[in-house]
This record gives sequence, structure tokens and C-alpha cells, in this order.
Amino acid sequence: MNRLRILKQRIRRAGDVGVCKLDDGYAVVTGRFQGDCSASMSKRSAIQLAARWARPCRPQDLIVTQGTTETTYRTNSRGETTVTTKQIAIDAG
Repeated sequence: MNRLRILKQRIRRAGDVGVCKLDDGYAVVTGRFQGDCSASMSKRSAIQLAARWARPCRPQDLIVTQGTTETTYRTNSRGETTVTTKQIAIDAG
């Protein structure tokens, strides 16, 4: 299977990245995180960029501690974030 066909499969499987035809070329759009769009480009370079954007990303964990409150932000590979807040005990010893 040729390289462009493999890249097109990756784009289709991602589901939230697409290549759109414009009057003056092609653009790549995504709905991940806050959404993004590229400038007009050739068809081949648009497919390559879309395939790069469609690659799965590792889930991210961010822990913020403020005094006795610990807030955990978990972002999955689809860009969805869950927030968990808990109280922590501080030893006085």
C-alpha cells in the first residue's frame, strides 16, 4: 500500500481531523482541544499535515496543589479533560 493511502486511513480513523478543498487549495481542520485550521496548501501536503494531527497523543496529567487543595486535570487522547479536586492533609510534625 502506498504512503498516501496509509495516511488517508489514519485521517479517517481519527474522526476529528479532515482535509477540505478550498478555491485556492486545500486546508486541514481539526476539532481536537480548541480546534485548529491550516492555511491553503497543496493536496499532498494537506494530507501529510492532517495525518500528523490525527496521530494519537499521550494522555496528560496535571496536578496543581494550593494549600490543602489538590486539583488533578486529566486530558485523554481525544482532548477531553476531567477535573478532580480533593483535600489533602498536611502533617504539622
